Amino acid sequence: MNTVGLSNKNIRFSDYLELTGREPYRLLFPLGLLLAILGVSLWPLNQLSLYSVSPSIAHPRIMIQGFVNAFILGFLGTAFPRLLESRPLTKKQSWLFACLLLILSIAHAAGFFMVGDLLFVLCLVSFVFCLFSRFTARKANPPPNFILVALGIFSGLSGGLIELFSFVSNLPPPLIILGRRLLFEGFPLLPILGVGSFLLVRFLKYQKEEDFIQSVRSIREWKKKAILAFVMGISFIGSFLLESFHFYRTASFLKLSVFLAYLVFPLLMDPKALPQKNTMAFWTRFSVLAFPFGYILLLMDPNHALGWLHNIFILGVGLLIFVVATRVIFGHSGQQEKFAAKLLFLSCSAIIFLVATILRIVADFDYSSRLLVLSFSSLLWIGGCVLWALFVLPSVLIPDRG
Repeated sequence: MNTVGLSNKNIRFSDYLELTGREPYRLLFPLGLLLAILGVSLWPLNQLSLYSVSPSIAHPRIMIQGFVNAFILGFLGTAFPRLLESRPLTKKQSWLFACLLLILSIAHAAGFFMVGDLLFVLCLVSFVFCLFSRFTARKANPPPNFILVALGIFSGLSGGLIELFSFVSNLPPPLIILGRRLLFEGFPLLPILGVGSFLLVRFLKYQKEEDFIQSVRSIREWKKKAILAFVMGISFIGSFLLESFHFYRTASFLKLSVFLAYLVFPLLMDPKALPQKNTMAFWTRFSVLAFPFGYILLLMDPNHALGWLHNIFILGVGLLIFVVATRVIFGHSGQQEKFAAKLLFLSCSAIIFLVATILRIVADFDYSSRLLVLSFSSLLWIGGCVLWALFVLPSVLIPDRG
């Protein structure tokens, strides 16, 4: 559909359906938010005796395989074909992914974990097939950082398959631990390393456009950066092997080193950087710092690993997803002027997420009222999501002015 000449107003639903093909974020970002609310709401529903399935099993699966997966597929499905100068996804493909994400999340919520894991694997395999067919017909190379994205998807597939096999056979404990680390850490964090090291430097104007173009077009420079990304990714996956044999502090130190060396120092500590000073830039830096801070806490106190990991997932993964999604949605709806604006709603949501994180950590130190505190943390997080959605999600119905 030709969007030239369309005003910066909501479009008809039929036109919106057409846009969900080449811009699947318009469908998958709103769905991802709904799945996030579903996954987090299990704790207060369980506390009210309205939900009987164990949230400790269903919650992480819905959050990673549903919420995070929806935003990963929405972003990559929109950006990757453009970076390759290849054909976009089709409307049928976008809706296929949406259906799989929705059904797998409902399956997990209902306690059919094997069905949910199977659908997750099928969803990723289908997505890889779609991207690979466009990769083979590409006119340009993807950014070398995206090697980490490929490793992240590989981690998700490997972890999902290990989880599936664990339902039908007695796997050795180290393999089960490895599978869960690949699924619940490798799948969300490796794409963040890859996309973050490429995209966030452009958000903060740390990299000249000509430097980026040169790094993609120069085969020699591309290979050097791709090898570095591969080494970082393999090192991160290697930390999961260490954890599977209970070398927790060593694994945390390795993860901390990877994030510091590949994302934090290059992104935030460059003396030549001229950072932007706006709301999205501020919370981008904040969320990036949440990763090393979380791993430092894990290094110091591995006995409360679940609480410290939630610092990484809520303030790192979650907040960064919402910041990037804000940028993507406003950028694709002709509202680039908001990039430099003060976005009060985003700051309010981020502060709510911060309080929710503190409560989530407190829950692991107060076992007498753990479930109650978890429920309050969940309700706060849902409130932050709803606030963000009210100000951002309506813009998925606005076409780009260009």
